[in-house]
Amino acid sequence: SSDEFLRIANMQSNFLNLWIAKVDVELKNELILPAFLQESGKFLINGALTDENKIEAFSKAIENRFDDIASVEKEFVGMNGSEVTAAIFKHWNLTPNIINSIKYSDQIQKAPPKFAQHAKILHIVKLVCNITHPLDEKVVEKNKDKVKEYGFELKPFLNAIEKLEDRLLEE
Repeated sequence: SSDEFLRIANMQSNFLNLWIAKVDVELKNELILPAFLQESGKFLINGALTDENKIEAFSKAIENRFDDIASVEKEFVGMNGSEVTAAIFKHWNLTPNIINSIKYSDQIQKAPPKFAQHAKILHIVKLVCNITHPLDEKVVEKNKDKVKEYGFELKPFLNAIEKLEDRLLEE
């Protein structure tokens, strides 16, 4: 739903803000909009799944593999949400920074060097604040390794998760 999309988009942009603002303010400024918009393609994926009567099967697959939603999307519709979103934004002539940061967030190994760091950050943000189980302990644990692998310090990442969890408890 649009309400759920806004909730997750806000959560992702808040998490990015809490995490990356402590690492690099300019980088945070470049990524705040892509973080907010990166799940936009899910509306089209949902429409395609509805048209093909695959919502129930898709939902079951997501429930079992919520830590790898992009692969499930690709299996069901041939593209993942990042690819769909990037295609929409390319059609709308948005900036290459927004398009490519999102496009490669689920295929880091294909990211051009200019967009690799952006894509890595959006990838982690998307996984940690995923659409079905945001801030899930299993996913956070899995992404600790990615944070280190991608060359980021773990402490700002963990502090951002803690602050976001605190904010969500206050709501």
